[in-house]
Amino acid sequence: MSDSWLNNVLDRLRDSKQWGYRPDQDPAVEPAALAALTLMGHGRLEDASGPLNWLVKAQRPDGRVCSTMDSDAPGWGTSMSIVAWATADRTGAKPAIRESFQKPIDQAFGWLMKFAGKPTPRNPETGHDTELIGWPWIGSTHSWLEPTSWAVLAMKAAGRTNEPQYVDGLKLLFDRLLPSGGANYGNTIVLGQELLPHVQPTGLAVMALAGVPDQSGGRLPKALNFLQSVIGPRLTSASLAYAWLGLAAHRQMPAVASELLADAAEKSVGRGAWMPRVTMLTLAALGSDCPIFSVSKARGAA
Repeated sequence: MSDSWLNNVLDRLRDSKQWGYRPDQDPAVEPAALAALTLMGHGRLEDASGPLNWLVKAQRPDGRVCSTMDSDAPGWGTSMSIVAWATADRTGAKPAIRESFQKPIDQAFGWLMKFAGKPTPRNPETGHDTELIGWPWIGSTHSWLEPTSWAVLAMKAAGRTNEPQYVDGLKLLFDRLLPSGGANYGNTIVLGQELLPHVQPTGLAVMALAGVPDQSGGRLPKALNFLQSVIGPRLTSASLAYAWLGLAAHRQMPAVASELLADAAEKSVGRGAWMPRVTMLTLAALGSDCPIFSVSKARGAA
């Protein structure tokens, strides 16, 4: 595959002065963290300084990193920031103003370990274990799959897998995989009906579960088979990227041509979409070398 589209995206990330969901929007934690990870993953360590430093500036005194500089909640972006900062320390992408990101990482973990989901009593109408504790989207609410996946990835990235919350997070992710394959936002069976899988949360969940003993009772292989079955030109750019990365984390690279990523990037840019959709495609092009989970392979033994 030609690298022209990759270089175009990386150059635009390098030249960006702010990292928003669209070029005309203010910076936000998700596109900033993904921009930093993309630049570092492709070896542009110095270019990652901008988004990495912005994440530090966005961090609150209690350690959380909210969705934007001006917001006080939600704090789910804290986990993504930890992954970016830990990758910077591992790869040597340290801006001149600091030797290490260990201080913001430690502060972020201080907040993240207290930001637990709210368990509820089991009931026969809900298939998943509602008493398991992971991470919520917003405080004092139920634990859900995507924020828990990012929290697990953060703990792997920073070598904090000895925390009891790490084990709890893995239990929740295994529990939320659908019996027939895949996952969604975090429900499995409601009123006796198994819910449909969604591509993006499935890809993210299996990324977080890579490299740990399978406790899914056969549901993890089915989730990977689901991702293999859906990859194709009809997927949206975000779904394609997450499906690709989920398989790559388990070294099950898709059999389809990698030109799919280039085509999806071209279409996304043509529609005016920018970060984080196009950035995720650029991360997917790294395959098993993607820093989101390559750090976890090095440090994240269960």
